Amino acid sequence: IAYLSLEELVSALSGGAFVALIGALLVVTGLIQYVAEGSGGRRDDPDAVDAVLVGALQGLAILPGVSRSGTTVSALLLRGHDGEGSLRLSFLLSIPAALAAGVLVLVETGLPGIEPVAAVVALAVSAIVGYLTVGTLVALVRRLAFWAVCTAFGLLAVASGLAIGLL
Repeated sequence: IAYLSLEELVSALSGGAFVALIGALLVVTGLIQYVAEGSGGRRDDPDAVDAVLVGALQGLAILPGVSRSGTTVSALLLRGHDGEGSLRLSFLLSIPAALAAGVLVLVETGLPGIEPVAAVVALAVSAIVGYLTVGTLVALVRRLAFWAVCTAFGLLAVASGLAIGLL
């Protein structure tokens, strides 16, 4: 739903404005992560409020610079879940979002020229790699301050976007 309503707006941006938007939204993502980082708790089981909130926030990922996983993990942390559990739940919730995006692309383009067997193999490999990636990302989250990386790259993108706009 968010894709359908925001896609045209985002597509209208070009050049420096697009780069600056990406940067600004990366900074926002970083700041949300910073605030959420200290909010993790001990809640184990998500409730209906968690489900609705995280489901709605996934739609914001259509905006360039907004991390779907960063936004959903932040929301779960702010709701009292621990970091590792929030990351795992965020990745599980990406499955329906990715499937819906794939179906939308299939409906819009029809994917001409792709053999069904190749599509099934690609889907299987993607699922395996995604599963294996979760463990690696959990390990990285324990060592890196994601908020700092997002904020730094965001500020760089904003500066670049402004410079492009001035040229």
